[in-house]
Amino acid sequence: MKTIKLIFSRISFYFLSNKLIFIMFLLGGIVCSTSFIYFYGNQLSTKKSEVSTDSSYYTYTLKFDEPTSYYEIKNSSLLNSEIIEDVMAVHYLLLDDLPKEFNKNNYIDYYLRVCTQINNKHKLFSKMGRSEFYDEEIKNGKNVIILPNCDDIFSLAQGDTVTLSGREYEVIGVNTFIDNFYIPSNTFDKCGYSIDEITIYTTERMSRTENSQFIANLHAEFPQSDLIESPSESYKAADSYFIGDFFLIMCEFIISALSFMFLIKFLIDKSNLENIIYLIVGATKRKLFLILILENIIISGIIGIISIAIHLITYNQFFVYFNVYEGLQYSIMDYIIIFISIIILSCITAIPFIISCLKNSIIINKNKYN
Repeated sequence: MKTIKLIFSRISFYFLSNKLIFIMFLLGGIVCSTSFIYFYGNQLSTKKSEVSTDSSYYTYTLKFDEPTSYYEIKNSSLLNSEIIEDVMAVHYLLLDDLPKEFNKNNYIDYYLRVCTQINNKHKLFSKMGRSEFYDEEIKNGKNVIILPNCDDIFSLAQGDTVTLSGREYEVIGVNTFIDNFYIPSNTFDKCGYSIDEITIYTTERMSRTENSQFIANLHAEFPQSDLIESPSESYKAADSYFIGDFFLIMCEFIISALSFMFLIKFLIDKSNLENIIYLIVGATKRKLFLILILENIIISGIIGIISIAIHLITYNQFFVYFNVYEGLQYSIMDYIIIFISIIILSCITAIPFIISCLKNSIIINKNKYN
């Protein structure tokens, strides 16, 4: 307790003896710490992953050990929940199923599949012609087809016919995938295609917790399947960059802090006579070093609290407009990590300045101030 009182009295001395320098130091620390908060949110991959709109955060793919029926997928309660935008059912094609226009020698280059969007809501991208089916085509199970974007179909045009699995289809367009034929959902059902794989598209991205729960529900609903794609891979990839990203942000903070840390050295020098007295009356350099470090912890802690308060209070009115990613939010845990980091990094930055103040012997310091 006495040490803490001593430290606060020294900080009070810094302020009273050099108000301008002390205020400049505080302002420099607040600017530096506020920048650290900004980069923490906008540069860390783990934070960016929380608001990324990449399609990988909305997509789950299941591969079945044994083919399942269209009816089972269509009537799954889990896949009919509000969070599901669409389900793409996939049937793997055999060599004999392919249209005559396809070069059988090239089949190994394309893992061709016939697909259908069960809810017809997920948007496809068009290379040529249409990339969606009309309601009438879906309802009546019309034999219309959207072709994959591969070299073998370049000779085909909209309105031509192709034969797939023994059925003739009218070509209405070409999609951007190189291996997917698309037909209406009722046509897929009428053909009696089994389902080897499904890709699930969600209406909104799930948090890490929600993602884990949804995956558990998928495994419970379809135990004889393997999850081959999910947002978990994207979250893991973001986590793998955390150390590198955080190290870069720490370096940015330290470099910024060094630009005004000479001010605290000036203040410490001003109290050097007091430091010499401590040494003369028996305090060790280790004890004095501890006092100076505790001073820095308290000052940087005050700066951290002020910076976090400024960021928290003005975030929606000011800082949100400078975010690289829309919807970026800071949690309580984020602010705790930031606060601790500011203190630790401030101490690391201050150590060289503190050591320089303690490097002289007691006799040299005593002669200096005689």
